[in-house]
Amino acid sequence: MEVVSWMLEEGGSTLDETGDKGLHTILYAAICGEVEFLQKVFALRTTPDTLKTRPDAYGNTAFLCAIRAGQLETAKWLLTTTKKKPKQPLFSLDTKNGESHTALLCAASAGKIELLKWLLEEKHCNVEERDDHNN
Repeated sequence: MEVVSWMLEEGGSTLDETGDKGLHTILYAAICGEVEFLQKVFALRTTPDTLKTRPDAYGNTAFLCAIRAGQLETAKWLLTTTKKKPKQPLFSLDTKNGESHTALLCAASAGKIELLKWLLEEKHCNVEERDDHNN
């Protein structure tokens, strides 16, 4: 969180500034498991829902980025977040990226066993779901 906070406060970066592969601050924080930072950013009235849910160049939202990076606590927290108006979830287990990978496929392809167990045992993800390549 120190690096991201420094980028925003001292480095002149903004939340919506994108870097390589369409990554922006929220996605980096999800990848790094920075739940406290995400909580602060999402609580800001000036952070639009469209930025919170903006995917990277491959269609991975913050939730899918956390899954791919093996950040279980971050993924759990992101599933609890809601839009400002109307109060609806920002992220869903059914969300697919640009390769039509669900959270379950992202966790499996990244070899994240702990996340796979959570998605299957607690979230009861559909194991029959297929991507565009029938995986």
